[in-house]
This record gives sequence, structure tokens and C-alpha cells, in this order.
Amino acid sequence: MRTSMAKEWAYAIRSGRLVVLLGSFLFLAVSTPLMYKYILPMILETQLGQVSSQEIAAMMNMGQRESMESYMGDVFEIGSIVVSFSLCGLLAQEISENTLVIPLCSGKRYGEIIGAKILVFGFILSFVQCISTFITYVYSGVLFSFEIDAGPVIISGILQGVYMVFLLSCILMWGVSAKRPIPTGFATLATVYGMHFLGSIFNMEKYLPSGLLIEANKMGSGSILQIAGTILPTVILIVLMTLAAVARMKGLTWNER
Repeated sequence: MRTSMAKEWAYAIRSGRLVVLLGSFLFLAVSTPLMYKYILPMILETQLGQVSSQEIAAMMNMGQRESMESYMGDVFEIGSIVVSFSLCGLLAQEISENTLVIPLCSGKRYGEIIGAKILVFGFILSFVQCISTFITYVYSGVLFSFEIDAGPVIISGILQGVYMVFLLSCILMWGVSAKRPIPTGFATLATVYGMHFLGSIFNMEKYLPSGLLIEANKMGSGSILQIAGTILPTVILIVLMTLAAVARMKGLTWNER
């Protein structure tokens, strides 16, 4: 497993995936407070004409909490797209190019190959998410004022990290089935957005991965039982998707020539 994890880490650095993910989420973390502090009031002042900047600020009622809630909304809407298409070839491309034959012939097991990807890229996504959340917390606090303690923000970052691991497991599951990067990305987004849509209609989001982002948005106001009740179904889904990917890989035919 250690060799497989080292390979995945080297791939993350060499391919630029680490830079893309870190740069994308840091951009969201910095640009969202800037947007609400300066850019949006300037646009509204231009459109409304006679209204002063103080009146616009009172109308918008923006602060650190509202800025962070907007960032977390961007994580679901924009971040899901960035992750899905940045990592859509993580397994699908290796299958389509038949490059998995080498580790398989050297004795690597399917579970080890997929497990290494989950561990390495799951750590990267979770780390990037925690760092980005804390940066937007500090920056929005500097621009507005510090309304929230750091503890709930760290918990919010962890919850978003768990959501990203679910997204990763979804990418791997669809990668084995689709065997092509772009279809894998679209299938992952359809799954993620579809679950969110159905959950909002049937009021079941607390049992779905999107419920993690809802709990993250509460930033300390949610109970431990609510958080645990949302994490547990997501962890079960991650395990089931990973097992489904392993089982599907065992049924594939490999060209060993």
C-alpha cells in the first residue's frame, strides 16, 4: 500500500492536480469576501444611482457569517465541478489507456489500487478544504469583523472534507463503469446534483452527503447528534461506492500483451 500511495502522491504533484485543486479553492476563499465587501456594493451603487454606500451596506446586511455561507455554497456549486473534472481521469484514464496492467501484473490488488487513490486524494481534498475554509474565515473577519469562533469553522472545514471524499469515491465508481474521463465527470455531477435535488424535494438532505454542507453552514449551531447523523450515511455511501468500484474492476478484461 505504501508504494501505491507514493505513486499516487507523485502523480498528484507531477500532473498538477494538487496545484489546480489548491489554487481553485484558495481563489474561492479569497474572492468571495472581496466580492461581498467591495465589488457587489460598487455594482449596486452604480445601478441604483442615488443610494449611498452606507445605505447599500445596510440593505445587504453582509458580515463574516454571510460571506462564509456564500463561500460554502460555492464549494457545492463550483467546487464540485472543479473536483469532478480535475480528477475524472484518476481511474477512468488508466483503464482506457490500459496502464493498470503494470501494477496488476506486479501483484497489486484492486482494493490496494483504489484504496491508495482514496487515501491520497481524499487527504489532499480534505486538507485543501480545511485550509481554504480557515483562510476565508480569517479574510472575511479582517474585511468585516470576527463574528464566529475558530472552533466551529474547523468543524465546518472537516465536514466539507468528508463531502469531498464522497465526491472522490463517486468519481472512482463511475470511472470504472464509464472508462472515459469526461463521461465520468458528468456522471459524477449528475449523481451529486441529483441527490441534492431529490433530498431537497423529499426533505431527506440530513441523510445525504449534501447534508454535510448544510451542517457546515450552521458553523456551530448544529448539535453533535445532527452532525453524526449526517456523517454516518455519507461514510456508508463512501464504503459502498468503493466496494462497487473494486467489484466492477474485478469483472474487467485486461489486455496483458
